[in-house]
Parts: sequence; C-alpha cells; structure tokens
Amino acid sequence: MTSIAITSLEKIAKVLEVDLSYFFTLPQKHEGLIVRSYEQEVFSVEESRIYHRLANDLNGKILEPMLITLLPNQSREEITTYSHEGEEFVYVLEGILTIFIDGEEYQLNPGDSIHMSSTIPHEWANFTNKLVKVLCVSSPKIFPKK
Repeated sequence: MTSIAITSLEKIAKVLEVDLSYFFTLPQKHEGLIVRSYEQEVFSVEESRIYHRLANDLNGKILEPMLITLLPNQSREEITTYSHEGEEFVYVLEGILTIFIDGEEYQLNPGDSIHMSSTIPHEWANFTNKLVKVLCVSSPKIFPKK
C-alpha cells in the first residue's frame, strides 16, 4: 500500500543490526534452465557484431540461441558469403537486416524471419545508420563455450 525511502530503510537496518540487503529478495539463479536478462553473456565481439548467449551451455543441447546486434554502416566490401553444416533461424527484432542467400539479396524488417540450411552460402549485413538486432537460433552450435 505504500513504499519506504531507502534512507529510512537504512536506519531500520542499522537499528536491527542487519545489512540493507536483508530486506530484498535476491534473484535466484536457475542453473541450466533459465537465463535472466542480466545474466546474458556477451561471448563474442567482432568488428560489426556483438553476440549475446541466451542459454546456458548444457551438455547434449544442440540448439544455440543468440541475440546478435549488428552495428550500423557496414560496407558492401565487408560482405563475403560462407556456409557451414546445420541450419539457422533468424528473426529480426529491430532495424533492417540485409541478408545474402545463394547470390540473392533480401531486406528483412522487424517481425520478418528466415529458416534455412546453413549449407547455402549466406551472410548478413547492416547497411543502415541504426542498430539491427536479431534473434538467431542455429544448430549445431558454432560457438563452443570457452
């Protein structure tokens, strides 16, 4: 029904001879199952991309969910398609993603997605002046946990 100022709470903690944190429930870490937003690990930073791990690296899991931020203003000279075993699902959360697939170029907007075999030559880019954020799930894992 009401809230208390931190300074008042500090005075109460002092009288009770407890640490201020006594009055707060610390978030529980659920090893292996849940990854809280504040636990997301940046595990790779490249010239134009920042990768966040969205799941704990559990033995036997074959999917690799990632949040990838593509920095703005890439140039076409930076684009070299590549292929690898497995498959990828990409969902655009924010910005305009340019994707190159087997010699064709496509623009994906927020809410657009693609699910493809990773053996097809492909690459992504951000040619805009704003960040692009995508949810990517790939299989098998291409970034082993260090």
